Amino acid sequence: MKQFILILVSIISSVLTIELILSINGKDLYTYHGYSSTKLPINFMINEPELGVSNSKNHPKDTAYVAHLRFKHKIWTNSLGCFDYEFDNKVTDFYISSGGSFAHNFNSLEKKWMSLLEKDLGKRILKCGNQINGTFQSFMFKKRNMKEVGKTKKIIIGYAWNDYRDDALFPRKLFKGGYSIALNKQVQDKTNWINNINFINSKYNYVINKCKNQQGPLTCLLRKEGAFFNIVYSFIYPPKSSQELSFSIDHEDFNKHLEILSNTINDNIFNNIPIYLVELPPRYIMSDPKEDELITYNKYRKLLKSRISTDNVSFCSSFEFLKRSKFKTDELFYKNDDHLTSKGEEVFKNFVKDCISG
Repeated sequence: MKQFILILVSIISSVLTIELILSINGKDLYTYHGYSSTKLPINFMINEPELGVSNSKNHPKDTAYVAHLRFKHKIWTNSLGCFDYEFDNKVTDFYISSGGSFAHNFNSLEKKWMSLLEKDLGKRILKCGNQINGTFQSFMFKKRNMKEVGKTKKIIIGYAWNDYRDDALFPRKLFKGGYSIALNKQVQDKTNWINNINFINSKYNYVINKCKNQQGPLTCLLRKEGAFFNIVYSFIYPPKSSQELSFSIDHEDFNKHLEILSNTINDNIFNNIPIYLVELPPRYIMSDPKEDELITYNKYRKLLKSRISTDNVSFCSSFEFLKRSKFKTDELFYKNDDHLTSKGEEVFKNFVKDCISG
C-alpha cells in the first residue's frame, strides 16, 4: 500500500511539473478556446452593424494562439484596422488584399502570401483580411478602405469555401472576449441582434459553457485549465477540419451568395478596378475526395466563375496549380486544417502572382 501511494504521488508530481512547464511556455497554446480555432487578443475584433465583425483599429502588438496546431504568432492592427504595417497615404500606386482567415491569420505577417507577393512585385499591398469574413464582407471592407486611402489599382480577395455560408447567413458570427460566436438562422431574424446585449451575453455564456454541457464539469475544467490534459485529450481525439470528412454545398445558400456577390460587384465604387477572387480549395478536396464530392466541387466553382466574371472581375481557382506543384497536400496544408503552412503560403503566392499578371 505504501509503495502504491509513493507511485501515485510520483505520478501526480510529474504531471504537475509538466503542467507548470507548459503553462510557463504558453498555456493558451494548449487549452480549450470554445468554437474559435484561433484565440485572438481580447478586443482585437469588434462587432459592427453593417460589417458584422471587423478588426479594431490601432490594436497594439499582441499574441494570437492557434491551439489545435500548437503555435502562436504576433498580431496587431494599423490605423485602418488591418493586420499590416502603417499605410502611407501619400502612396497612390498600391493594391489591396482581403479575405477570411487564410488571408489574415494562421501565420506571421511576413510569411503570409500577401506579404510574399508584395515583396515579389515590389508594390505596396494593403493587407486587410479579417478572421471572420465572407466575400461580401471583404467587398464592404474594401469600400471602406478606399474611402480612407483612395482608389486602389487592383483588389485581390482570397476566396475559401466557407465564404458562401458566411454571405448567405450574414451576419453569421459575432465576437466577444476572444471567442467567435456562431449565429443560427433563427437568431439572424433578430434585426437588432448587434444591440441586444442581453442576447449576446446569454449566447456567449452558452458558448463557453458548451464544453461543460457536453463533456461534464470536470472534463471541461481540465480542458479549459489543463495544458497537459489537452495534449493527451487531442492525441486521443485529434481535431478534424470542417471539410476533413466530406465536401458538400447547400444549393439554396450558394445561390443567395451568388446573388449578393453580383449586386455587390456592380457597386459604382468598384468600376474600372481589376478585381481578382483567388480561390483556395479545402484540404479534403486536395487530398483524397470521393468522386461525387469532386464533381460537386467542380460544378460549383464553375458556377461561381460564370456568375461573377465581368470585364473587371476575374475568378482564379488554385486547384490545378496546387496539384501541379511538387508538394504534397500535407506540405501545403496544416494537419486536419484547411489553412496553409509556410510552404503553402509561398506556393499560393506564386499562383496569385500568375493570376493577377495574366
